[in-house]
Amino acid sequence: MPRLKFDPQALYDAIDAQRRERGMTWKELANELRVSTSTIKGMTKRQWGIELDGVMGMTRWLSRTVESFAGGEGGPSKSGVLTKSGRYTRFDTKALYAAVDEERQRRGMTWQQVALEVWPSGPWGPNQLKRLADGGRADVYSALAICGWLNRTILSFTHETMF
Repeated sequence: MPRLKFDPQALYDAIDAQRRERGMTWKELANELRVSTSTIKGMTKRQWGIELDGVMGMTRWLSRTVESFAGGEGGPSKSGVLTKSGRYTRFDTKALYAAVDEERQRRGMTWQQVALEVWPSGPWGPNQLKRLADGGRADVYSALAICGWLNRTILSFTHETMF
């Protein structure tokens, strides 16, 4: 998979256009997505730290993938915010860690070598990769870089959960 660069402005523009087309206020949109208005509007101003689960909810609402806002495809998209079971799709950081560690071991690499391949010009390193084992939230930029290194999609590391 080619190295992808997330474009928060393109996502914001698509969200805003769809919001206006549906006649929704920002508050109604935020409630439907379960993402704060400040998160949606603020993502264009952030260089790092854009939370992936929120981005996944926005792209899913648009029936697109995260990768489609980063110059890629990302495979088939899932539509809507809620799944048919009434659950939300969340990124599985622990599963990503397991896949990275498996590939690292298969290739006989150190964590430092993996970090240099995933982020050749920084800003992250081996500690950020190892912290994936703890689970928790992921950043859209780092997830795209790691998934690209694995030649996998964001959706391949998701699971359904109650909100």
